[in-house]
Amino acid sequence: MQAAVVTSIFGIILSIVTVVVVVVFAVAIWRYIHRDTKNTSQISNSHSEARF
Repeated sequence: MQAAVVTSIFGIILSIVTVVVVVVFAVAIWRYIHRDTKNTSQISNSHSEARF
């Protein structure tokens, strides 16, 4: 019984760690992709300010 409980707890912890790692990678990739769009939006903002 104890071995099964330990393996189930270990499986839950492993799944939580996997989810956290996946989320961290997704956020890092999302920021890396949207970093260029942020730069272009800043450039467009400066252009719109120059217009006014």
